[in-house]
Amino acid sequence: MFLNTPTAQATKFIIQDIRERAERQGRDPSKVLFFPKLTPIVGRTQAEAEARFEDFLRYSSTEGIFALLGAWSGIDFVTAGDDKLLEFVEKRDNRGLIESLRRTDPNKKWSVDELANFFAFGTSSLTIGSPERIADAMEAFIEETGADGFNIGHIIQPGTVESFVDLVVPELQKRGLTQKEYAEGTYRNKLFGEGPHLREDHPGQLHAHTSKKEANAHG
Repeated sequence: MFLNTPTAQATKFIIQDIRERAERQGRDPSKVLFFPKLTPIVGRTQAEAEARFEDFLRYSSTEGIFALLGAWSGIDFVTAGDDKLLEFVEKRDNRGLIESLRRTDPNKKWSVDELANFFAFGTSSLTIGSPERIADAMEAFIEETGADGFNIGHIIQPGTVESFVDLVVPELQKRGLTQKEYAEGTYRNKLFGEGPHLREDHPGQLHAHTSKKEANAHG
């Protein structure tokens, strides 16, 4: 299952809920795999990554961000006011940026544009940093949520994925957190290592059996 969740807490809740439901239906909950979306902004150093992030922000649109957030949350932030927007951002600040910036400038008055920019690249988890820092964040996220991997989002194509592959993947491989070679066979076999077909306890088997019977009937 691919997830698009803004925080580790939201990801963990969804994963636990669905795995509990699967177990109640007689399925092995460990065989339901989850890949939340992660959008990385990578630099060779932390400073380079932060500079890249600031450069990307030049192309964001506050009006467009409000349209995205309104569709997602049901809140019209154009009329809701600064306080409502700040409250919304604080609840989803999975990187702790608001608190960090408050310590730097406790009296800062946030502009609407600044608050909107927290969601300039969507509502999925955004990670900015060096390869080591991003690998740290990914490892911590998996440990906290119980997810099985990540669906890597992009800001630019093919630059985001290229930077991730060239800089972050070697660090993940060094830590033993991602493969260096792929298994043979289908994508299903690569994920589960149990061959190309559905497990016997998978609900899709009912439809597979029905399809075979229908095929034989029309033989």
